[in-house]
Amino acid sequence: MAQVSLNNDPASGELRRQFILTQIELQEAEDARDELKSQLAGRERLLAELQATADQALRDFDELQEAHRGRSDQRDALQQQLHVTGQAFEEARSESIRLNAALGLTAVRERELRAQIIGLEEQLKQQAAQMREIEQQGAEKDRNLREVQAGARDLLARIDVLEAEARVMKTSWSWRWTGWIRSLDRGLSRVRRP
Repeated sequence: MAQVSLNNDPASGELRRQFILTQIELQEAEDARDELKSQLAGRERLLAELQATADQALRDFDELQEAHRGRSDQRDALQQQLHVTGQAFEEARSESIRLNAALGLTAVRERELRAQIIGLEEQLKQQAAQMREIEQQGAEKDRNLREVQAGARDLLARIDVLEAEARVMKTSWSWRWTGWIRSLDRGLSRVRRP
């Protein structure tokens, strides 16, 4: 009997394919998480730079306001710069919040994929155990079949021996001389039966 292989089982193959696809999704989620972390770090550096620029602009504004009270056009320019810097700061902060949220979603998806992988691994283990049991049953049936075949060979050999003995007996002198008795017995047997 042929050995049953786990690799030839369609359900196992489908589980293996799902397992591989899940691992690929997990790797892609980890790559996306790493990319989001990198973007977040960049945004945080930009945010720090913008904060430093805003702080410097406020200091410059204060210095200019004290030094040049009469120069309203410079003050207006600094206020505009401060306004633009504030908007950029708010945009960077919003982007940072969005990236943090995306990172959180990636972590949730990663946990889901890990749970799915654990479930698929458990299914593979169960199917492997079932396949081992089927293989053991097949091996037992093979042993039983070999025993039956050996018994059949012994019986065929015994039949051959008995047929050879019968041929020898039928060709013997005594068998030929007692043939009329056997014919008479067969005839009487037919007459006795109703």
